[in-house]
Amino acid sequence: GDPSKDCAWVADDAPDRCGWNAETKGVKGEDGSYASESCTACAWHKKGDPSKDCAWVADDAPDRCGWNAETKGVKGEDGSYASESCTACAWHKKGDPSKDC
Repeated sequence: GDPSKDCAWVADDAPDRCGWNAETKGVKGEDGSYASESCTACAWHKKGDPSKDCAWVADDAPDRCGWNAETKGVKGEDGSYASESCTACAWHKKGDPSKDC
């Protein structure tokens, strides 16, 4: 393998190297894991805005997770929704996120 092809290298072309544009998990690493499983550049974020990640979703979970609408919430760069990818969107008792599954 080429040690210069690390997570920083993945971040330079995250859509392709994380597998967002294909039916794959992105590039495979020397250890057998995929970039999408190991590199923070591949973590869920709002489509077109990497600064809006799962922490951002948690700041307004009812709207961003889609609890107040007929949607799945905010769509991510990888095609998934916040409601599918962010722990802030996981089921919990109404009004009390500490009471979860």
